[in-house]
Amino acid sequence: MSQPLSLEGVLFDPPREGRVSLTAAQGEVPAALRGSYYLNGPARLQRGDFRYRHWLDGDGFVRAVHFRDGAAELVSRFVRTTKFNEEKEADAPIYRTFGTSFADDRLRKGRLLESPANVSVFPFGGKLLAFGEQALPWELHPESLETIGEFDFKGALGQTAPFSAHPKIDEDAGRLCNFGLDYLFRSTVLRYWEFDQDFNQVLSRKFECPRPSSIHDFALSADYAAFYVSPYDLGILSFLRKGRSIQECLSWHEGEDNVLLLLPRDETSEAVSINLGARGFCLHLFGAFQDGPDLMVDLIETTEPLYVQYEPLPELFSTVRSGSIVRFTVNPAEGKVRQVESYPYPELHLDFPVSSPCARAAGTQDIWMLALPVEPRGRTKYFDRLQRFDWARGAVVDEYFPPSGTYLGGEAALAEGAAGERDWLICPVWEAEERSTAILIFAAYDLAAGPIANVPTTVESPLGFHASYDLASSFT
Repeated sequence: MSQPLSLEGVLFDPPREGRVSLTAAQGEVPAALRGSYYLNGPARLQRGDFRYRHWLDGDGFVRAVHFRDGAAELVSRFVRTTKFNEEKEADAPIYRTFGTSFADDRLRKGRLLESPANVSVFPFGGKLLAFGEQALPWELHPESLETIGEFDFKGALGQTAPFSAHPKIDEDAGRLCNFGLDYLFRSTVLRYWEFDQDFNQVLSRKFECPRPSSIHDFALSADYAAFYVSPYDLGILSFLRKGRSIQECLSWHEGEDNVLLLLPRDETSEAVSINLGARGFCLHLFGAFQDGPDLMVDLIETTEPLYVQYEPLPELFSTVRSGSIVRFTVNPAEGKVRQVESYPYPELHLDFPVSSPCARAAGTQDIWMLALPVEPRGRTKYFDRLQRFDWARGAVVDEYFPPSGTYLGGEAALAEGAAGERDWLICPVWEAEERSTAILIFAAYDLAAGPIANVPTTVESPLGFHASYDLASSFT
């Protein structure tokens, strides 16, 4: 019988910053692989004797693996946010976090969390931005990862503007698109923005949200931003007046209806709200595609919200539930659902979906994702397989299992080659017993063959959340 998984060290031990050249222990780094893999995630989950209780509470720790000419270099740095700097100087927690509140904790302007910038990291317009939940991003140097400062899009966003951790890059239009939720006492307003490659605001709109739902992600098509609105509500009064954490203020209303909210990407059109009936919860979407009058929205659906699986640390995913890959085909003009395709995986929890930004045609998309078993219940688990789902076949068609005791250490990223070249998938792995981390490089469409290169980092790296790849990056 396998030993129970311990996450104590990888969650609570302070990670090491710095930069180091990497050498493949197996295979070779492809000479044609040129660019940077970026990964963000929470670290420093302990300050002195004080321990945070939720995985989303740690400070943002960004890693970059720069590939060029068959060589690789790892750079690791904390994001020097206001929260990080002030708490480091005080050597004590100061600000309330997503899952932890304490006596005399502080909020930003008395209204929202002081962002740890710990969820995602995206290159756009020649800049690198680290994002946290519902807050302004922080700009980093794309090579050294040194923190440049908080980024307000040329003053278009105020210091308390809600700005999600899941911007979408419209490659065709050259735009960064994102949303934020204003939780007001009597209503919830969903704000939506688009910025061009020079970070000029080109679209700003406000829409009424049907309920004070927690919305983490969205999907983008040529004409719509699509939001899955679940009955998972935030009690803003408890957060502001009773000093509770965000996690303590969230409530799941099982059996109530879900809504697919479609926001037009223009100046004047009205939002479209499509009732989906009583369904589950969606944390991550991964595509929206238009096919004539219809819109297809692709996502992962679970039977209940996921954030409760991130606490109490060091336990993770101990009672996690299974997931399904779902495609809703809807007609925005009629406000109706035409078809629902659901592919359940009763033995697995699915997350961190990655798709090709070049695969825009409906029904032709491949999805790469991480998965973990839901059994045994009551025991800490972590992602132990990497999969590729083929929409044309409606099934997982390719899969990689790391060796026993080794786990996927964060979201994978797709590095697409030029015409005639192969595509690569890059993913970190964490060896629990040896307490070491490596970067694996796969042929994206042949995961089962195993990695074409295994590149140890020589140090243990924190478990990550979201990743991205910048094929255009080139440093001297």
